[in-house]
Amino acid sequence: MADDNFLHRWSRRKHASARTVTAPAEPQPVAAPAVVPAASVAPAPVEAKPLPPVESLSLASDFKPFLAEKVDEAVKRAALRKLFTDPHFNVMDGLDTYIDDYSKADPLPEGLLDKLANVYRTLDDKDTAAEPAPADTTVATAQPPAEPTTGSTDPINDQGDTTDERRG
Repeated sequence: MADDNFLHRWSRRKHASARTVTAPAEPQPVAAPAVVPAASVAPAPVEAKPLPPVESLSLASDFKPFLAEKVDEAVKRAALRKLFTDPHFNVMDGLDTYIDDYSKADPLPEGLLDKLANVYRTLDDKDTAAEPAPADTTVATAQPPAEPTTGSTDPINDQGDTTDERRG
């Protein structure tokens, strides 16, 4: 019942808040600013710091100015290229498992071909030893299977009873 009270209260509050529409607040009148001469209103031009030459950059350099929005794309790319050609980023880690060239065949170790040839010879020897000797050319006549001695017609009933007798 606590859930029902909660749900009813929640629904009631939701509907009440939807019914009460808050009127937008009217903006307060703002006092007119004092008149300032146009010469003093113009913003002072922001002088952009000149970027250092890309050739002078190192791993310890600050690359943030090169990534600003107003910097030319070619300059950004040149700075990043300079950053990532540092030997610090060219260290191989242990996670590059699939970096080998698997199109080149590995040379077989010495002696492996001799072992394989020996295995094939051993298998051939076992096959020739396991082959049976040629069978006689005389064919034995097949005997027909013996007839069952019981008169049972039902394979399940081994006493010779018929299925009708079991039902009744």
